[in-house]
Amino acid sequence: MDHKSLLWLGLAVLTAGCLGGADAKKVDDAQQNFFKEKAARAYSQMFVEAAPELQKSTTSDQFVATMQAFDDAFGQCQPPKKKLDIHTNADSNGFVTSQGFTQDCERATVDETLTIILRNGLAQVQGFEYHGTPKSSATG
Repeated sequence: MDHKSLLWLGLAVLTAGCLGGADAKKVDDAQQNFFKEKAARAYSQMFVEAAPELQKSTTSDQFVATMQAFDDAFGQCQPPKKKLDIHTNADSNGFVTSQGFTQDCERATVDETLTIILRNGLAQVQGFEYHGTPKSSATG
């Protein structure tokens, strides 16, 4: 492992130390649940379970349409893999963790960032972003 990787690993461990074991598990469980529901295409349920910040930023119909657009663009995906890309912030609103993931999908490899807020013992999805360029389905 090179020095840069060790630095990232050290920062991840230090950041994880800011959360107690039970709280870190809640964040991890919320991440896993998000991707489980995403794979099951349970988009309306995902929206209902999301943090108020996400619910205020979009409508249920817009959220579902965005998630369906992801499926249309990238096709079936393998389970996500965590990247050494984590950002945390703690303030009076709660403890926010933004974790990077990579998913190998049918038509592209997609980089994703899932943001979870832990507030009053409840971990909820606050945001989801993705970046990828689908392979052309045209033949020629």
